[in-house]
Amino acid sequence: MQLSQLFNLKQIETFTSFLVPIIYDNDEDAELILELRKRKSDNFLKTTSFNITDQKLYLEKYIIRNKKYEEIYFKIFDKVKKDYKGVVRITELLSKENYNWESFVVAEDCTPILPIDVMISIYQIGFEYLDKEKIGPWCVNKEHKKMMKIHEKCNMYCHEFEDNNYFWISVKKTDYFDNVAKFKKMGLGIKMYA
Repeated sequence: MQLSQLFNLKQIETFTSFLVPIIYDNDEDAELILELRKRKSDNFLKTTSFNITDQKLYLEKYIIRNKKYEEIYFKIFDKVKKDYKGVVRITELLSKENYNWESFVVAEDCTPILPIDVMISIYQIGFEYLDKEKIGPWCVNKEHKKMMKIHEKCNMYCHEFEDNNYFWISVKKTDYFDNVAKFKKMGLGIKMYA
């Protein structure tokens, strides 16, 4: 898949969800993002404004980056719950060998396996479709012990460095391919895209 093809998709179907690109700045998407960022449990997101006008301004700036193929923001439609239950951004897409992901947040009531399914799908996009060598580094709050346990169980991540508040981790293509089979055997990852 070429980068331009990724940006022209209407949706990507995974085992538990549809990843639907945000292509316009609108009130609905801004409200969804704000609601998700307000979650009570396991919320280790960096502080943001909860003003709808500020969120719409952020989306306007994102649309410009999207049109330049720099990043793509997906709403995550949970097939079981039949509603949008998360968002995630794939960033740094113009880098030749690496890419990244940010702003991944799901609703507290999402289908339990959805976060891992989306994570595997984001890795799959970069490594299998865009032929990238590495995703990251991205930061994981040191207090978010559940997230680090997920990364440990997946057995794909590399600890790059840490600071006072965060572990900075990445996943290399080789580590992804060494460990992804068990997730695909469970049915996780991309099913089709259109």
